[in-house]
Amino acid sequence: MALQRLAWACAVAAVSSALPAQVIEGFEHGNEGLYAFAGGLVDNMSLTAGAAHDGALGAEFSSIALPAFRTRFSLATAPGASYAVFVRVRGAWPQAGRLYLGVGASPGGAWSAVFAPNTSEIQLQDNTGYGFVTVAATPVAIQNNTWYALVLDWGVSGDMRVRLMDGAMTATLATTPVTATGLLVPGGLSLRGFGSPQTPLDLDTITKLAATCYPDCNGDGVLTLSDFGCFTTKFALHDPYADCNGDGVLNLADLGCFSTKFGLGCN
Repeated sequence: MALQRLAWACAVAAVSSALPAQVIEGFEHGNEGLYAFAGGLVDNMSLTAGAAHDGALGAEFSSIALPAFRTRFSLATAPGASYAVFVRVRGAWPQAGRLYLGVGASPGGAWSAVFAPNTSEIQLQDNTGYGFVTVAATPVAIQNNTWYALVLDWGVSGDMRVRLMDGAMTATLATTPVTATGLLVPGGLSLRGFGSPQTPLDLDTITKLAATCYPDCNGDGVLTLSDFGCFTTKFALHDPYADCNGDGVLNLADLGCFSTKFGLGCN
């Protein structure tokens, strides 16, 4: 199992270019009590073998109305990194429910990447006060009994975006627009989820990726003119990445936004 987990960490690392990946939560401790309650007290999370992507255990979220967020402040998250988690809808019944991976978590809330099969999309949510404000969303087709990687990119500037990748982390299936959040303060980790009686949702192996740098469009670890060529190509193809200012429209303002971020660099 250790070799299997190492293989997944290496696969995750290949998605970023600068720093090695680090598994920050694999749930192998089997101790649900490490996660406190926030935004409610309703418990629908259990650590089970059936929810494992790799290793022996994963987190299963069953069908319960108004489930609480679960927080673990000792698992640090901070700007300048990306966070990935494997997610799945398990079962043969129609899809329902959502999974949340939250960063910068504190008693006052978090920001979350949301895997939302019930609305066939991924979302970025502001969960201040452990409420629910969707600030960006992108449609995506989600299949039952299929593992995906949900990724939250948190830039040093506070900008965020959410990506959904295939289970091998070789293809990006959907990306939300980059959104300015203003969140520059490190925090902990938060989780939330719910499914249906016949289709629980599974979440496993939370990994910290390399530092993220939006203007490094081609992901080679350096900022050069080739990144401008990469950006213009994505712009022409209407790739959501090119919505630099996060207003939902691709226009010259996005080129200006990209130029500004390029000039500021990645430090």
